[in-house]
Formats: sequence, C-alpha cells, structure tokens
Amino acid sequence: MSSMRRFSNVAIAVLTLIAPATGALAQEPAPPRNDAASESQWIVTLNPEVEALRHAAALARAAGGESGDIFQHVLNGFVFRGSNQAAEALANNPNVRTIVPDGVVSVTSETVPFGVRRIQARHPTKSDAHEAGFDGAGIRIAILDTGIDLAHPDLVANLDTDLGVNCLGVGPPQDGHGHGTHVAGIAAGVGGNGEGIVGVAHSARLVPVKVLDDSGFGTTSQVICGIDHITGLTLDGDPANDVRVANMSLGEEGVASNCQDGALREAVCNSTAAGIIYIAAAGNSTIDATGFVPAAYPEVITVSAITDLDGEPGGNAGCLLFFIYCDDTFAEYSNYGDPIDVTAPGTEIYSTWVGGGYQNNTGTSMAAPHVAGVAALVVAENPSLTRNDVEEILEVMGECPDGTWADDANGDCVGHGRWANDPDNTSEPLVNALRSAQVAATWNPRPTISITSPADGAAVSGVVQVTVEASDDVGVATVDFFVNDRLVFTDSDPADGWSMAWDSSVMAGGVYTVTATATDTDGASRSDQVSVSVGTNPQGDWVGSYGVDGYALLAWNGTGDLVSLPQASLSLDVGSRDSQGSTTDVRALESPDELERRATGYWDLAQIRFRLTFDTAYAGDLHLYAMDWASFDRRQTVTVDDGSGLQTVNLSTSFHDGAWMHFPISVAAAGTVTVTVDHVAGANALINGVFLGGGGAAEPLPSPEAPAAPTLTAVADASAVDLSWTAPADGGSSITGYNIYRGTSSGSASLYATVGDVLAYTDTVVTPGVTYYYQVTAVNDIGEGSRSNEVSVIPLAPPGAPDNVSAATASRGKGVVLSWSEPSLDGGSPVTGYLIYRGISPGEEALLVEVGTVTNYQDRSTSKSVVYYYRISAVNAVGEGDLSPTVSAAAK
Repeated sequence: MSSMRRFSNVAIAVLTLIAPATGALAQEPAPPRNDAASESQWIVTLNPEVEALRHAAALARAAGGESGDIFQHVLNGFVFRGSNQAAEALANNPNVRTIVPDGVVSVTSETVPFGVRRIQARHPTKSDAHEAGFDGAGIRIAILDTGIDLAHPDLVANLDTDLGVNCLGVGPPQDGHGHGTHVAGIAAGVGGNGEGIVGVAHSARLVPVKVLDDSGFGTTSQVICGIDHITGLTLDGDPANDVRVANMSLGEEGVASNCQDGALREAVCNSTAAGIIYIAAAGNSTIDATGFVPAAYPEVITVSAITDLDGEPGGNAGCLLFFIYCDDTFAEYSNYGDPIDVTAPGTEIYSTWVGGGYQNNTGTSMAAPHVAGVAALVVAENPSLTRNDVEEILEVMGECPDGTWADDANGDCVGHGRWANDPDNTSEPLVNALRSAQVAATWNPRPTISITSPADGAAVSGVVQVTVEASDDVGVATVDFFVNDRLVFTDSDPADGWSMAWDSSVMAGGVYTVTATATDTDGASRSDQVSVSVGTNPQGDWVGSYGVDGYALLAWNGTGDLVSLPQASLSLDVGSRDSQGSTTDVRALESPDELERRATGYWDLAQIRFRLTFDTAYAGDLHLYAMDWASFDRRQTVTVDDGSGLQTVNLSTSFHDGAWMHFPISVAAAGTVTVTVDHVAGANALINGVFLGGGGAAEPLPSPEAPAAPTLTAVADASAVDLSWTAPADGGSSITGYNIYRGTSSGSASLYATVGDVLAYTDTVVTPGVTYYYQVTAVNDIGEGSRSNEVSVIPLAPPGAPDNVSAATASRGKGVVLSWSEPSLDGGSPVTGYLIYRGISPGEEALLVEVGTVTNYQDRSTSKSVVYYYRISAVNAVGEGDLSPTVSAAAK
C-alpha cells in the first residue's frame, strides 16, 4: 500500500490530490501492501446490501481499528483508521467491497487580473451578463476548498453557512488559509462596498465545504466527505437546499481510474449522476491533464488558464515577469491536453482573501471559479439543463483563440487559431458569461455525430461509402456531407442509416477532408470530420500534372520564390521563407525542367498567410503541396478563401511523405484568393508549392527565354562610379552574369565590362567632370536580355594646380606680386577660390591667405630684401586641389 504523501505549497502550485493506489478488489478485497508504519487511514466501500451507517463502527472494531466519516450518498462506505495489518484484516471481510489508501490534497496556486471583465460577466463598455440581468440567483455553488471567510463583507450576504460542512473536524467551515475565500469571490462575490470585487454569479449562494486544512492540504477521504455532503443535500428531497454547481480547485498527479474505483472517481460519478455539475482546475504542473485528477475525469468540466492582463481581447497589454506571462496567451503554468474543456483567466486575478481583505493570485485554481460562476448563470436561466448541456453551452458559446465565436466555427475552435504557448492541439474556447447565459433558456442540445467509416488517415480509392452514426433528443433531420468544406451530398432518409457514396476516382491524388454535419429538427447541428488520402501520391513530381496555368515554388531561391503566374501575383503576408538547398529526395518539389529538387518553403510558428491576386478572371483548380520534412508529428489546417466560402483541409495525420491538396476556385479580374495555414501540432506550419491548373495532363511549360531588363542606378564620387541593379525575371533559366555598357553621350554606350551573377560594379577608370552614360543587361543560358534603363553621372574631383604661377618684387608699393591662371582641370566643378602658401625657405610654406576667384595677389606683409617662397592651390565644391610648383621673389 503506497504511503500517504504531503506536498509543499509552491509559488504556482495546484491543489494536489493523491490518487489512491490501484489494486482494490471488488470480489476479494485485499489492500495493496505497504511497509510504511505511518500509513493509518483508508477509504472503505461495502457491498450494496451492507449499510455503512449501521455497520461501519462494528466492522472497524472487528479489524482492530476505528471508523471515521461515513459516506451515504456517493459511496456506501466509511473512513477506516488502523494499521496495515488491521486494514488487511478488514479487506478480507466478505462485507467489504474495496479498500484503498487515503491520500493528501493541496490547493492549486493563485492570481487575478480582469477575469470577470474578460469573460463579459461585467464590463464597463461592452454588453455584459450582469447588465442583461443574469446574476445566478437561486443557484448554489459549493466551494470544496480550504473553507470560506465566513465574515468577509463581499461574501457574507451570499453565504449559506448552515448548509456547509467542515470535513476536517468540528466547527464551522472557516477558511484559515485564503485559497477558498479567493475562489469563492471569483465565483460569486457580492461586491458593492466601494473597494470590493464582484464575482461572476454575484447573486448565487455559496456553500462553504472545508476539505483542505489551513496549510492547503487535505486527504482524499476529506474531499469525498465534501462530495458526499453536498450530494446528500441534493438527494434529501428538499429542493430548497440543492447544490447545482461545485468548484474543485484542487488535485494531484494521477490518472483517471473508473466509476467503480471505490474512491474519488466513484464519488464524483455518483454525485454527477445526482445532478451536481463539477468544475475542476486543470492543474499547474505544465503537464498533460490526463495525468492529473480530478481534472482527468470526464465527469467534470476541466478548465485551463490563460493570461489576460487588461480584461480585453487582442493581446495588447504586454507581459509580466520577464515576458513569462503575456497578455492573451495560454498560461505558462497550466496543464493542457484532451481533458481540457474550456479556458478562463487565471493569472494575477484579484479577489477576496481571509480577514476581509483582497489579494492577487495566479493559477488554474483561479480559472475554474470563473467557469463555475458562468455555469451558475446558465443553470439559473434553465434549471432543467444537464451537466452535458452546460458543458456544451460553455464550449459552443465561447471565444476561439483567433477571436471568432465557437458557434460560428462548427461548434468548436478547431482550425481557429491556438492560444500562444499552448503545447497541445486543443484550441479550447474561452468561456463567455453573456453569450452562455443568453442561450440557456432556449438551449437545444446539438446532435451527436461520428463518422464510422472511413477512418481518419485512411487511404481510399474508387467509390467510398462514408457512414455516420447520428442521434438527437428531438431527432436528426439531415446529414450533410462535405469534401474540403464543399457540400457534395445531403442524406435526409435515416431508414438505411446515414451515409454517402463518394466517387473518389474523379479526384486528383491527395489529401481530402470529409465532413459530416447532422442537423436536428430544431436546426441545431454538430459535425465530425476525417482526412483521407486519395489515389497515388506524386510527391514532388508536379511537372506534367499540375501548374498548367502557373506555379510558384516557394522560397526556391532562399529569399525569393520561383514564380511563373501569368495571370496572378503572389504576396506573402505572414510567415518566412526557408531553404535547405538541393536534394535528391523525391518528396521535395522538382524544378520546372525536372533537373533539380530543392527543400524550400514558407514557414511560421503559428500561421502562414499569402495571397494570389489575379489580373484577369480565373476559374480552375488551385493545388497546394506541403511536406513535413523533418518529423512525423506536424499537424495543420490549410484554408483557401476565394470569396465564395472557405475550403479547408485538415492535415490531421502525418504528411511526412508529402500531401497534395486541391481546391476549385473562381475569381473575377482583380480578385484575390487567400491561403491560410494554421499550425495545430509539431514544430511549425509550412507549405512548399502553389500550382494553378487542373489535375490532368498539363500543357507544355513555356520555353525558357532571355532575362528581362534589370533596373539600374549609379552614384559617382571623386574617382569612381558605383553601379547597382536589381535582378530581373530570369526567363526560366538561371542568370549567369551581367554585361555593362558605357558611353560619353546618350545612346552611345558600348560593351564596357562583363561580370558574374552579382548586382553591383565600381567603374574606377573615369575622368572627373566627364559625363558618363551606363546600361546593364542580364545573361542566362538562352542569351542576353534587354538593356536596362540608361543612367548618366559626372564624377567630381578637386581641381588641378593653378597654371603659370609667378612671383616678382613689387614695382609699386611694398612686397611681392603673385600672378597665376586657372587650372586646366577644374575636377568637374567650377573653382571657387585659391589658397596662397608662403615661407622663407623652400618646402616650408604655410597658409598665408585665401582669396576669391582672382588670379593675382600682392603680398604686403613682408620685410625689405627678404626672399619669400610661394605655392598656390585651387578650391572647388569637392575640396582643395594640388599645390603649384614653388616660386620666389625678394620683397621690396
């Protein structure tokens, strides 16, 4: 027998409920072995004919122990305290059905931002549930937790303390921890005291059920005690004290057993059958919730957590704690997986706390009571709703990660985004209080439907019999069958079962999504779908099969696509290009000449989106190719929108061998077709090729031709001209180089230089001031393409040295007279002045003066009979030119 364990409370912990050890026997009870001396408490169930209330004490004494709490409603049994030997003796008693070790439970960790606002229970600017009159009046919510602060001003008006229970001993179910009080405030806080909070169902009654101690821990039997108590209220024949909703923000790692396990699962099953709706926190262990109980039980409505930091959709409120918790994302701590039914805010949630206070807490413990509150609003509007009805309303009326409503998305959120950070393929809806309460009074449960054949991922051929099982409380009227979201058949005769004969032989080879939608006589509907493979998979061999009207090999050149779309242009809106280079793998797309294959495509962690914009009207088939190059676990949905309705293929099984998808499209001139690829599971979303044209034999591809003309630009500096150009369309044959043409008059350029496959060239053999004219052409294996646009440019340089510089003793007045003429080379820019340098020794001249555009100067700052040495330079817009030779003269 496994020893009982206690778990410490950590910053983001979950109510940790120990799963009982397996091996409890129904016919020959024998407790599991355990040598731990401290093991002393057990959960015992008795055979149906043996009433626990009458026989528990005697059976316990006979085995050498004592009885504790007695269960009458969800289990026929009691708590037994005794040694391992005593437990084994009791297990061998023929009146005992099962005996399992008691366990330990603890609280799920805490938080709150704008949860009530985010789910539209109350909102300052939007329509909300409270404004519409939905408040949960008349419904009781049991809080199975650490108790509730029985004097809290935001809770006391809603408390049914006399209906509560303390499963840890005598006394009222007072909260000495805070967790239960926090949970209660979220679900049904009254508010209205100026600083308090308002809960989701602010007029619902709260029943405090203390099953955890003041450190946040409890035993399995104590939780069963709480379940037993509220079930007894519901079964006592007095509807005035019934509990309809119960919140369990507690749990521990373990797996779901069955409804005959003699412990917690059996208690939950029986209580649910009595009409109580259980809301369970998914847990804060960042694990699959199938390994966490009671969240893993299908009888409960399991709630994961999102982070919402502003009470609004859109993810605009940034992040907390070093970008760990970001607005409108799946909470980093939350458990995930198939058991999750809905999600709700769980990070930094503000609510009531012990001692009449308030506090922010974080965890799925905070998400669950948001949902418990919404469940109370729903049941208050229609008490006849079953647990399954309530779960369906919460799911169908919820918000999908992409902002759409689940009831607009086939009743679930599959293919409608995923919460960022969510590690699974479950796009659980965010509960919405207003929408859920609005439909409750007139709720018509949707039909159940399941495609029984073919199986998901099956390979099919010829005429395929698609068979469906469908049922509904008011009767199924029709079952519609869709292929890639296009209606192909409606079955309105159930006499021979719901089915469709689908001729797959007329379909191009590839992956198709078959959807069946059952609609009842009141108009409610539900769908199921499978993806199947039809025909032979041509993998990357598209030439001659697809692309007769155009193609795009995505990211073929690494940073660009290889595109031949005569009627359309391609634009990548969301996503990136990636190239892994050439390969011989037949899964990779081949080049148009069938001589090369490359592993390339678009990719994104969450979503790829691109558009085809058509110059002329087009009606035909759009073919897409996707290949999971590196793994087997990628899953994604691919949706095509041509303006006449969405078409979707759900790649729900491996596409490691490549998947072709086919969509008929029809667009007018200037019309757009949008392709969206949504990541579901695995590393990322990806798509490799786009092809226009039917699936039959393709027309011959256009022959390669010489490249188009590049677009040329030129920039000159003092001694060079820098040319650059854009790569033109290559004409279907890779560009091998470029020819550069140059001349000194417009239209006179002749071949000047030839370069390789580069996009720039620097001409250093230029004369400043001379106007040069350039053009460029691209060359491929077919030949030389057209010349680019002509550009002209003038290289500029500083001027040359002044000519004819002379110096002479002044004939009139004092000093030395200098004269010179303009330099023969002005550098392409007019001279703007001259600099005169002077010294008393050759080579030691220093700047004396700067003059304008004159060509003479008399130096009067001299001493008589001293010989002076001079040099002169010219200046233009570029700068100072060379110095002239030295000249000298004696001063007068």
